[in-house]
Parts: sequence; C-alpha cells; structure tokens
Amino acid sequence: MQRVRVQEANPTIEEAHYKGYRIRVVSGYNIQQDNYLVHLYISPPSGPEIRVFEPPRSESDLEDALDLGFFEARSEIDQLTA
Repeated sequence: MQRVRVQEANPTIEEAHYKGYRIRVVSGYNIQQDNYLVHLYISPPSGPEIRVFEPPRSESDLEDALDLGFFEARSEIDQLTA
C-alpha cells in the first residue's frame, strides 16, 4: 500500500488505497495536549466516506499518528471484507 501525502501543513493528510477502499488519515498537533490527533476516514468502492473512530485517537509523534491511522484502517477494512 503506497501512502501519498496530500497536505503537509497542520493538519497533515495522507491517503492510500487498500482492497478497493480509499483511506484518508488526518493528523494535526494539539498544543493543549502536546500530541497529534488522528482522524481516520475510509471510503468504500461505492458509497460515502465513513469516519472510523470517535473521538480521535492521539500519538506523541506525527509519523506514529499516521502509522496508527493506516494500521487501524487496514484492520477495519479487513473486518468489512471478511
């Protein structure tokens, strides 16, 4: 799965495709909590975009936050396609 960074600034947005689903991970620095929030969206091959977890999760590092988002997305898609 190839990840593409589509926005570099705060928030950082990366997208990828997995099993026909589009994954969009959005992460931005939260100064009050001193961490990076992770918002995760998946779009099925035909259908609206789905927000995967609420409230957003967090990590102490931007790359860890993005990795968490893609890990969770693959897990969610694997469950949907099992």
